[in-house]
Amino acid sequence: MDPRKREIEQLEGDIARLEGQIAGECAAIGKNIADLNQGDPRSAELAKYLHSVRTLRKSEDDFRGDISRIRDTVRKIQELDAAVADNERRAKEIALERETKYIELGAGSFTVFKGLADRERWRPFFEAVLKLDVDLERLEEELKSLDEQGKAKGLFQKLKVKGKKIVVRGSISRVERQRMRAFADAGGRVADSEFAALTTGDLRLLFDFAAEKRRAMDGLQEDAGRLREEAARLREALKQHGIDGDPDERCGELEKRIADVRRELDVVYGWMGQLFMEKDLRSDLADAQLSAKFEIVNVLRRSVASKRVQIGRLRAELEIEDLQRKDKTLRQRLKQLEEELKVKQRQIDVVNLEIGAGVKRVDELKHVLTGEAGYTEAPALPPSPDFFSPRPPA
Repeated sequence: MDPRKREIEQLEGDIARLEGQIAGECAAIGKNIADLNQGDPRSAELAKYLHSVRTLRKSEDDFRGDISRIRDTVRKIQELDAAVADNERRAKEIALERETKYIELGAGSFTVFKGLADRERWRPFFEAVLKLDVDLERLEEELKSLDEQGKAKGLFQKLKVKGKKIVVRGSISRVERQRMRAFADAGGRVADSEFAALTTGDLRLLFDFAAEKRRAMDGLQEDAGRLREEAARLREALKQHGIDGDPDERCGELEKRIADVRRELDVVYGWMGQLFMEKDLRSDLADAQLSAKFEIVNVLRRSVASKRVQIGRLRAELEIEDLQRKDKTLRQRLKQLEEELKVKQRQIDVVNLEIGAGVKRVDELKHVLTGEAGYTEAPALPPSPDFFSPRPPA
């Protein structure tokens, strides 16, 4: 490869790098102009660019504000949901703690109930316990009867009675378990009733404990309801921002739009920088940094122009040499064609001679046909020269 072509490639690479640097410096100039905030410039074209910059920057700020509001709202919703879950957990723990006292409440209240003169008002609370007490009393009487029967019978009968006693004791155990559950149910029902007014001492303390836990549960549930309403309001606010699914997806869309705006801003900054350079607006925009950038870009442009001149010179040299080679080849070809043309002309002359001799012989033969002359052989033509193959050029 010709070294000059490699040099051209290197120079073109240098120019591309310098032009990229110039574009970056022009964009920096444009951004500096936009950041100066010196009021409306005298240049109408620059004022138009500055208006575009303000519009694009406001769009970017609006998008960033939307992202910030969305993320703040999502964070608040997450905090509210966590608070609701914590309230529900604490309420569940308090409910379990309260329920551990239901059996004591039920059993103690049942004892008070049995001592009341007027029981009818409270009977529905203890109906299940009363029925189970009847069943338990019946089973205990049956067990006592079996004990009496076992004393008077023989060995075989005693074994038979023993089997029945096992069944009865199992039934008693089952009823007692049911009775404990009935006490727990009764305790849960009387805990929120006015039955506490009929109690005193430790039983009254149990009622106070249950009431306190109920208030705590109600407070947590009320607070959870308020938190849910606040979270629902915030979710509705998200919908107003066009978010009905994943907020991160919406934020991603806004980030892409911000990136688009940034690209548009970079283009406008570049145009402003180019305008500053072409119109030399240093007198309109008095700023030391802009003046320094102006000189930097000029130096870069002169370097680009110098390299373009070098490229032009090298290309001219290469093209001249190429044209000279081509000229030499064409001239050689032209000489060959001229030689070939001379041969063809001589061939044409010979062919014309043969055609003329043939026409003359036809006329002579016509006279023979009319009897005007006798037939004679045609005279032989002179031999054709050997020039039907073109002679190679000297």
